Amino acid sequence: SCFVLIQWIFLGKNFKIINFIQVLLSIVYGIFVNSAVFLVNKILPPCDTYFMQLVYTFLSAILLGAAIKVYLAPQVMSLPAEGLAQAVAARFNIPFPRAKNTCDIIIVTISILLSLIFFKTLYGIREGTVIHAILVGRAVKWSDMIFGKQLNRLIWGNSEISKDAEEKAEETAKSTDLGLEEI
Repeated sequence: SCFVLIQWIFLGKNFKIINFIQVLLSIVYGIFVNSAVFLVNKILPPCDTYFMQLVYTFLSAILLGAAIKVYLAPQVMSLPAEGLAQAVAARFNIPFPRAKNTCDIIIVTISILLSLIFFKTLYGIREGTVIHAILVGRAVKWSDMIFGKQLNRLIWGNSEISKDAEEKAEETAKSTDLGLEEI
């Protein structure tokens, strides 16, 4: 994935070779997404109106932001797009949600330009793509504000969180730039 190569460029000697596993993780993630789409189509009411499509799009962007917050908190491994946003956040010393928003908007803008150049029309890019580019990074921030402390307690210690564990959780939030800074 070119996102992993860009991470390597941004992080230089701080890039860990194990981050190349992100490419394999994205394949596994794709299988889960396809499975989830299949299940959602069986369970939820059909999206047969434009209004319902917009409702589902907004809901999915917010849920995706929450999911990103949850899976990045343990600092195990990220998918290429979030890894790129983490690299941008680290390289330019900005909060992760802002870096995620910036990366998503730049990627969508590049996609729009390439689509117009090569297809002379927007191909595969509609309102949902733009909504997700704008909303997912913000949803990560909102998720952090809503349940970030509880999530850190769950990951780094019990409900009777010690001072040391709380400090480690706060350091973790700062080091991954998932803090409460403005987008």
